Amino acid sequence: MMVLNQEHALKSTVNRLGWSLVVMLGVISAMSSFNILVIAFLDFLKSENVLDYAQATIISAAVDTLCYLSYFMIPTWLFYVISKNKPCEPIRFRVKFSKYLPLMIFSGLSLILIAGRLNQWFESLIGYELPMEDAEQYMTDPATVVMFMTVSLAPAFAEELLFRGVVYGNLRPFGKTFAVLGSALTFALMHQNVGQFFYTMVAGVILALIYEVTGSIWGSIFLHLFNNLYAVLQTAVFFKYSEATATVILALVESVLVLLGAVSTIMLIMIQKKVQNSSSDEKHLGVFATEPHHLSADRVPFEQAAAAFVKTKGMVVYMILAVFSAFLAIVLAIIGSWMLPFWGGI
Repeated sequence: MMVLNQEHALKSTVNRLGWSLVVMLGVISAMSSFNILVIAFLDFLKSENVLDYAQATIISAAVDTLCYLSYFMIPTWLFYVISKNKPCEPIRFRVKFSKYLPLMIFSGLSLILIAGRLNQWFESLIGYELPMEDAEQYMTDPATVVMFMTVSLAPAFAEELLFRGVVYGNLRPFGKTFAVLGSALTFALMHQNVGQFFYTMVAGVILALIYEVTGSIWGSIFLHLFNNLYAVLQTAVFFKYSEATATVILALVESVLVLLGAVSTIMLIMIQKKVQNSSSDEKHLGVFATEPHHLSADRVPFEQAAAAFVKTKGMVVYMILAVFSAFLAIVLAIIGSWMLPFWGGI
């Protein structure tokens, strides 16, 4: 009976999460269109010499940041509204971190970097090329600052609130492995990019584990922030130095980060084993410290939880829309590449 009640609670939770994520896709579409109009208006003001380049860039980034926050804050708020009087888990904002958090950050960052490189290698094998945005806007100092805001700060905070705080947190009572994979899948689908699916899936797994082991949303926010900041630094390096020099610099930096990550991972494993073999009360917590005490032992088995996850109406609609958007983007890109010679001649 307990398992049946848990399964019913799971379906209700997944359904609410799914519809909240559907709303997220709608907000992304609406606010992206609004942002395009803002950019067009700012371009007009630049052409009329009402704003200079730096002013327009800063305003554009501020609007872009607000739009990006809305993508994830609105569905986060919506989930708790529709969950009123229903079981749901709060986002864990506790700020007491494990003293091993730096080791976790280095370990997680290196794994995400490796996943990114594997993703690029796979893309090269199948001939898939990610669309590259015009990075000329990032060549000035004001633009570098606002790029940090939009590429690093906003996603690190807003995405973690929704996908780790809400999605992972509310799947977690039904099993850790199920919650890690389920939240990572929804996170990867959110990006609506077939070429990045493996990379974002791995990143979602690692970020969920960081949330789990630190017991705080700030742990995954910090890791997400550092990962995005590295992407900003990559862009800055390529525009400050020649391609050959930048490639060497970034190869050295990544080698150091991966080495630090490997050392950190080994240290964490050794410390965990030492703690588990000790006779102190700490062995029940270990390095990865936070099995919530309120979780029932009668959780839904993983197979049943996964089946419920992919059959619940709200989540099914979200997955279909996300996959459709990803493939639509590919089709439009292909059509655009076919039409480019004709547009170029106009």
